Amino acid sequence: MSALAVIFNQNKKPVDLDLLKKITEPVKHLGPDGINYLIKGHIGFASLASHITPESSHERQPLESEDNRFILVADARIDNRNELLNELKEQLPRKDIITDADLILASYRKWNHNSPTHLIGDFAFVIWDKREQQLFAAVDALGMRSLYYSQIGNTLCLATEALQILEHPRSNNQLSELALASWVINHPDPNISMFEKVPLLPGGTYLFANLDQKPKTHLYWQPDSNHRIRYRQLNEYEEHLNEILSRSILDRMRTNKTVIAADLSGGMDSSTVVGLGQQIAKDQNKRLITISQTFGTLSSCDETEYINATINHLGIENIRFDAEQHGTKDYPEAYAPLSFSPFHLRNPVFDHTLALAEEAGANVLLTGHGGDELTAGSQLSYLERILHGDLHSFVEAYQAARLHEIPLYRLLRNIFIGPLVPGGLDRIIRRAKGKAISPPWPPWMSDEKAEQLKLRGRYYSTSSHFSSRAQNAMWDCLHLSATPPILSGVNHFAIPKGIELRHPFLDKRLAEFCFNIPPDLWRRNSFPKWLLRKTLQRVLPEKVCWRHDKTFFNARFTGSIRQKENYILNILTNNTLNELRLFKHDIYKGYIIEKMSDPAYNFTVDISRMLAIQMWHKHLFEHHTEGAVK
Repeated sequence: MSALAVIFNQNKKPVDLDLLKKITEPVKHLGPDGINYLIKGHIGFASLASHITPESSHERQPLESEDNRFILVADARIDNRNELLNELKEQLPRKDIITDADLILASYRKWNHNSPTHLIGDFAFVIWDKREQQLFAAVDALGMRSLYYSQIGNTLCLATEALQILEHPRSNNQLSELALASWVINHPDPNISMFEKVPLLPGGTYLFANLDQKPKTHLYWQPDSNHRIRYRQLNEYEEHLNEILSRSILDRMRTNKTVIAADLSGGMDSSTVVGLGQQIAKDQNKRLITISQTFGTLSSCDETEYINATINHLGIENIRFDAEQHGTKDYPEAYAPLSFSPFHLRNPVFDHTLALAEEAGANVLLTGHGGDELTAGSQLSYLERILHGDLHSFVEAYQAARLHEIPLYRLLRNIFIGPLVPGGLDRIIRRAKGKAISPPWPPWMSDEKAEQLKLRGRYYSTSSHFSSRAQNAMWDCLHLSATPPILSGVNHFAIPKGIELRHPFLDKRLAEFCFNIPPDLWRRNSFPKWLLRKTLQRVLPEKVCWRHDKTFFNARFTGSIRQKENYILNILTNNTLNELRLFKHDIYKGYIIEKMSDPAYNFTVDISRMLAIQMWHKHLFEHHTEGAVK
């Protein structure tokens, strides 16, 4: 399944089928294999189907239990099927083919509100308990599937996208100042909705409600800060990591087709998925093909050298295309966000990747997304090693800084001194010099709004979930990553083509491993992802596994922006955000004009975020929600 909608009338009024269809309409493209509706008095369900796994074609949702007590609707792929089949024998229906929906419903029968903790995979689901007159909903640990909800008078609505709920005639389309501010300061928050009255259920959270109780949420998963994985030998960590990654890839190869596609960028993460996936595909009697992008005139973006090394080393099929001929030159016009979310960007290059996967006969595309967030570690592990007496870690950090042309003073400030100084080293130095202390957010953010929204504590301080500074930094990197919602947006283009994107690194089992081993294993000898590299060095070519450089696309952004200067400035003249008193429009526009006048300045992905929020808000203001800016 790929999308859902639920209406729960707590005053027991019958659900209106026309209204249920109306809130399903915005995502009808996510149901290429059909849309089904079910109304049981004061609760109604809509399910949009996309059949990718072998079992899904036997699945019909909304799913009613055999005893008519439960109804379930789910957008889900459950990966720990074998374990659940053994644990849930008494709760599962007696039939030949058990679907993922059957497993979710059986797990709820057995574990009730604890059921999401027993599920591994990508999921968002809603369950209605007719006997108890109670609704329960949950999303997976990493938030790979989205679920929004809103209390509208005596009605609770839940849906895959917020804009579905805004189709309700009595919905409130007020924008969230906090969400908008997070984009303005270049910390787009993936855990909150763009709409104040239509919250997002964050990853690792469940929701419950009944006739007398409005929805309440509960966080059911975070990495356990007290759990430790400790081995005597390094190779034991390598074997454990290899086992988890291999299992995650195997689980994500579950498809009703014999061809599986994988994105191969030339980087460590996508190469890992391809390297481990090749043998798994053979064992499953499946054919793995890789798809790569090249950049003919942008040599700093091109990874052909590493792509060639990987495919020659592994002897694997590869399809490649010139990204410059398929959309990179059309930035930013062709990359405007969908109206669902500023995270949901159009991407003509990836759209061509999907077309090639479809042409090859695949309905699953594996990616390496999530590898940076989970396996790169934190530079603060160098500091922690020093605090534990390992002085050689400073040499390693210095060597890494030299490789990336980072000045020594910045290394000392950011890694070895600054984190130990309460309040921040820069603030103390400026105070000693008698200089004013600037706020941490950029000058185009309203200081008054920033303080009102408490941005300093939310986005400019480190978590304290772990006792380790490095682990807290890793958790912030994962928890505030834009990767899951961006990938969710790509599904709006993939699902209509009959393709599902799957991401082996974004797996709860891997996340728990990454946070439970010593954090210094992820950063050693000037290498991020050190343990991943050690684990894969027997699989991948050395020049891929132990490359120091990482490809960034600043040249691509810079070239496109300089060629489209007038178009960019036209977007930035959108004054609707200014009306919210969040954004000092003239200051930001002046900043961009100044940078454009400097021929040596390289624009980064940061500007794409500001353009995305400006384009999204302008489109919303003009076409969807007349009152949204008030």
